[in-house]
Amino acid sequence: MRAIVLSALIVLAGCGPRFETRYSYTAPPESPQSRQCLQGCEWQRQQCLALADNRFALCETEARYEVYECRAEARYRYERCLSRNPDQPENCHYQQLFCQRPVCWRDDRQCGELYRSCYAACGGTVEAETYCVANCDEVPASPAPLASP
Repeated sequence: MRAIVLSALIVLAGCGPRFETRYSYTAPPESPQSRQCLQGCEWQRQQCLALADNRFALCETEARYEVYECRAEARYRYERCLSRNPDQPENCHYQQLFCQRPVCWRDDRQCGELYRSCYAACGGTVEAETYCVANCDEVPASPAPLASP
């Protein structure tokens, strides 16, 4: 069921316009303090990315184990069925196909948000600009302003 819902979401996500936000950075006035502050921001960002990598690796390990466990359980049930029905093996089904692997992804969105916030706190400025990068012809037109009574 989870796989069907996930597949539907992926299909629906591909239907409409897709946007991407790009950021431009203006450094704070040059000083030893601002340099140190920005180095702290970069260190925080690197730590956040490493944590995202670790979470992804853990998810992958757990997903592999979940599939292994599911297949072992399916094999056990199949073998038990065969031992109970030695004359009718066609009644036993090895249901390995129902062992769905959980989906893992590396979520590092928070790292960019933290970095931009830190950068601004150091005195720099961060400007965001959002662009349509796919299916742009499907972007709805802006509604017309309402007329005053």
